[in-house]
Amino acid sequence: MCHGSDSGLSLNLNLNLILPLTTKYMKDLEMRIGAITERLEKGDNAKAIMQEFARRWEVSERTVKTCIALARERMTEHNKMKQAIIEEVRKEVIAKAAKEQLISDIELEAQLCAIAMGELEIVKTVIQNGVEKTVKCRPTPFDMVLAIDKLWKKRGSYPIEKQQAENQTLILQYNLQKPEDIKYIENVTE
Repeated sequence: MCHGSDSGLSLNLNLNLILPLTTKYMKDLEMRIGAITERLEKGDNAKAIMQEFARRWEVSERTVKTCIALARERMTEHNKMKQAIIEEVRKEVIAKAAKEQLISDIELEAQLCAIAMGELEIVKTVIQNGVEKTVKCRPTPFDMVLAIDKLWKKRGSYPIEKQQAENQTLILQYNLQKPEDIKYIENVTE
């Protein structure tokens, strides 16, 4: 399809002569599809490609049009493969980030639990009489309460605050047209 005329060949060729021609034909076809693919990727117009390569290869425009269709098919397959690779890498990156986030959340909760229980030793630098000293100490009760508070907030363990409904005053204002309209309002006496 994508090669010149083979009118010089006789019909009584044996199999040994046909295989080299088939291999040459396939190499020629691959070269043509590759050249067209490069031009399509650069954004060249299919009509301009068809006219140029028909002239260059001395074949019909229909032959080049077929090669253009094959090149587009190859580009589509190549793009699908690229997208599959990108999607696979994206899945791996997301899974890794989620795993690291989970580990960091667990580590954070473990640190807060250790502070809340008073088990974590903290190294502080203290200045005493103008001299810096490094001191190991346990969390203070205030640190422990703050850690518990953070844990409860993180876990969503705080109960929902109820609004008090008792002893609330509701003020209603009525626009009465006549003094006798007061009888339509419940529990009102004069």
